[in-house]
Amino acid sequence: MHLIEQWKAKADGAVRVIAFGSSNTEVTLENAGRHNWVDWLSIQLRLHVGRHVHVINQGISGDTAAMLLARIDRDVVSYRPDVVIVTIGGNDAGQGVPPAVYAGQIREICRILQASGAVPILQTYYCPLYHEAGDGYAALFEANMQAKREIAEELGLVLIDQYRRFEPLYRRYPDDYAKLMRDWLHLNPLGNLLMAQNLCDRLGLPPIPAPQDLSREAEAMLARMDECAPRLRP
Repeated sequence: MHLIEQWKAKADGAVRVIAFGSSNTEVTLENAGRHNWVDWLSIQLRLHVGRHVHVINQGISGDTAAMLLARIDRDVVSYRPDVVIVTIGGNDAGQGVPPAVYAGQIREICRILQASGAVPILQTYYCPLYHEAGDGYAALFEANMQAKREIAEELGLVLIDQYRRFEPLYRRYPDDYAKLMRDWLHLNPLGNLLMAQNLCDRLGLPPIPAPQDLSREAEAMLARMDECAPRLRP
């Protein structure tokens, strides 16, 4: 049974979804009072699945996969989640963590989650502004995203491949793409809205109704994204 259908069928009990990651997951003052992708996911799940679904944001800025492992018992396992969306890898690339080490840590995160009864979902990042990153960053970053794809296939996990949607847009329309970013590594509210839409597409949720002040830009950027890469489907 599809995840969304499973959650609808559990209306007599709580469903806990944890977003586990770093600054691209955490809600901070840098979000300028706007929703990030985790907020949008929570809104869509509660509207279209039920109020028994609870999304818990456990993102901490600066974290690496090793740091997620160090706090996984406190911040994830203790909540007894049904599903955990793991979005990590940018800081690992920035710190020069070898991709093989990173991949081993992701496997261990998945092992712990599955042993606790949670379903891991692996999510790749959007595309950083590589032309503003340091030497060697792009190769490490892409290796980390590829590791997530391979581990998801190996373990039979759901993969939310955000990179597959964002990277072609960056390559073809770099000036437009920059409008999605607040800096070289982080999305702004518009970028977060598109990231959330990709996630909702992958989970089989309806389209997100964009706020009026973002709707025109969001529609245009989503059309550009569709032009460059197919949508993520259930």
